[in-house]
Amino acid sequence: MAARFRVCADLAVKMQQLGYRGELSFQQFLYPSESDTRNLVRFLVEKLAASRSSASGARSGSRVASRFLSALNSNSATSAPLPGGKHAGGKLVVPHRSQPLAIGMNKQKGIYVFGSKGFAGVRPQHVPGGAESGEVEAAQKGVEEMRLEDGAAEEGGEGDAEMLALQERYESGAAALTALQDRMGELELEYRRLGEEAEALEEETVRLEEEYVLRKETAGVLLERGGNVEELAEELQRWIDKAHERKRGLEEEWAAFAGPLEAQRGELRGVGGQEREAMKAREEETRALRAECRELEADIFDKEGQQDALLAELEGAPKGAPGAAYVRRISDIVKQVRKQDADIAKIVADIRDLQRQNNTEQDKLRRTYALVDEKVFREAKRDAACKAAYRVLCSIHQSFGDLVEATTERDRVSREVAEMEAKVRALQRRKLDPGKVDEDLRAILKENQGLEGRLKGETVERRESSGPL
Repeated sequence: MAARFRVCADLAVKMQQLGYRGELSFQQFLYPSESDTRNLVRFLVEKLAASRSSASGARSGSRVASRFLSALNSNSATSAPLPGGKHAGGKLVVPHRSQPLAIGMNKQKGIYVFGSKGFAGVRPQHVPGGAESGEVEAAQKGVEEMRLEDGAAEEGGEGDAEMLALQERYESGAAALTALQDRMGELELEYRRLGEEAEALEEETVRLEEEYVLRKETAGVLLERGGNVEELAEELQRWIDKAHERKRGLEEEWAAFAGPLEAQRGELRGVGGQEREAMKAREEETRALRAECRELEADIFDKEGQQDALLAELEGAPKGAPGAAYVRRISDIVKQVRKQDADIAKIVADIRDLQRQNNTEQDKLRRTYALVDEKVFREAKRDAACKAAYRVLCSIHQSFGDLVEATTERDRVSREVAEMEAKVRALQRRKLDPGKVDEDLRAILKENQGLEGRLKGETVERRESSGPL
């Protein structure tokens, strides 16, 4: 927009320097009207016609100027009005329409804008049709005629002065066509704006019609009841006032009731968040201690295996070996085992402390939940919002209960897995004799057969002793 303003201001200064006597500023170029455009084009054509040149050039220029003016006048007299508007006293009058404007943007004509150097910079531009498009066509025809006449003058070899005059004519015509092109763009934007305003007016009309129908139906209902219209209006106003008072009372009651609940809810959330963070920290400590216990148990199993291996090595060692060395080794092993036992006892004591703290926190949470549940349930009987809050509280409690159960079950399974792995390692280290196991199995089967025979004999004796009396 700043660039357009500067260009329009420069054009206004140049036109005044050329001798334009009418009122002229950047507004005539930035927001041109039909009369301003016509006056500027006539001034440019007259200026071209009055330019000094050679005799042949002057004659050709006057002929071109006269043809340009006649074409402009005839086009202005026969030009079609703008869509949806009419001319009155040189001003554009756009009548109001209740329907949305149907702006036809598909019918466009092309004009050519000339550069500063002859016709080298020709490029097509599209503008909407109308009165200004007719003037553009007239200006285009005049410039083309000037080009033909000037071409003939060039072929005659008139000289540099004539060439300069022709160049000035081309530049002036290009400036006029550029101004007309800008005017076409402004008119296009104006059409769009008017269309949007018409749509907004149509929406406002629909809204007012709906409001009118509603008030008409209300008045009809009141008139059907009979009575004075003023009394009915007063009664309707009393109903409306009562409804507003009841609404304000309910809003005040809700504001007074919702404030403490929101505060209590925030406090409970804060307490619950702190408790959850503390529980998570204790769970992490418990997991770390249990992992350390499992490592110690595995270490104990390894030490026991080493002890068994050393004892076996001691039994297989020659009898004449010095016993002091074995005593020292056994003493070291016993010291290590006692140290490990002390570490295990300390870990067990820590686990018991954590379990006591866990139980204390669980009791505190249960009491807190019972208190909150009682309060929220008491309020939920009277308020729908409290009822929703009570449902959320129950769901949160159920979710945390499920989470605790899942964690406990997972810990139990991990302990069982560790115990089974320890048993498997112990069984793998144990030396079994398949022959001895087979003998034990046969002995058990034999004992079972003997017990079955004794049981059958005792059953028969009972039946015989309990015969018919």
